[in-house]
Amino acid sequence: MIDVVVPTTGRSTLRRAVMSALAQPEVARVIVVLDRPEVEVEIASMLAGTRAEIVCSTGMQGGGACRRIGTRLATADWIAYLDDDDYWAQGRFGEDYVSVLSCSAQRVLITAGFNLVQDSSTTDQSVRRIPRHPPTFRNEGLATYLAERSSFRYGATGLQSSAILVSAVLGRAVEWDPTLRKHQDWDFLIRCSEIADVKVHVNATRVFTQQGSADSISRRREWRDSQAFLLRHESSMSPRSRADFVLVHIMRAAISQRDLRGVRFALGRIHAVPHLAAVAVALAGLPAAFLTERRTKQ
Repeated sequence: MIDVVVPTTGRSTLRRAVMSALAQPEVARVIVVLDRPEVEVEIASMLAGTRAEIVCSTGMQGGGACRRIGTRLATADWIAYLDDDDYWAQGRFGEDYVSVLSCSAQRVLITAGFNLVQDSSTTDQSVRRIPRHPPTFRNEGLATYLAERSSFRYGATGLQSSAILVSAVLGRAVEWDPTLRKHQDWDFLIRCSEIADVKVHVNATRVFTQQGSADSISRRREWRDSQAFLLRHESSMSPRSRADFVLVHIMRAAISQRDLRGVRFALGRIHAVPHLAAVAVALAGLPAAFLTERRTKQ
């Protein structure tokens, strides 16, 4: 059986996420970890009539800390994670998982592909399957795979927290890092891959991930958040993928913030020719910087 951990700040999409998890026959418990204890009464009302269990963090600890709390409270042999603005279709743990769920391996992590939902609908026009190129683990490490940006449009590579299923033994051994403000799922996946058997079921795309929803940590433009991840994992990245990551996540944020310290740090970490797509993404921070300057002058 599987326990599901749902970190949340209490967004309006939480009930949809919880109900989609409870609809899976393999799910034993849904543990909702609320990062805003002051709204516990409202969240209890939102989830009334469900089997979800609500626990609270000490407040504004972040997604990594909430997933760590939920992982420690889980009692099933397997643990899955679901963001509060994402949801699963019926059959999330289908035929691709039968052999895995019944195996006796102690350290196994499986991650599926996912559907990126670009608005509130789920029509064919608004959904893209990701990743287009799954990791092979033959000629590249997971850090290199995740950091690379070879395509102008996001989705050539990518793995995401709502698509992760991990053995409870491995989840407790590795644990989510509560200190990272961004890329917590990538950090968790990379550290798991160093000591575990990682499987990727890209065709098992019954995971729906909302892009750019309100209050999403992925929308936060703070270059130091990505710097912390880079300093931890850059030695595992190829020179080119490191250059891509620096441009896409650090340089773009630093330009948006108009922070020369971030720009200088980024330039000092580029030691290979990046993909053209990464350069284009970095330069996309210029309009935000221009708007910030105009507001300041006004």
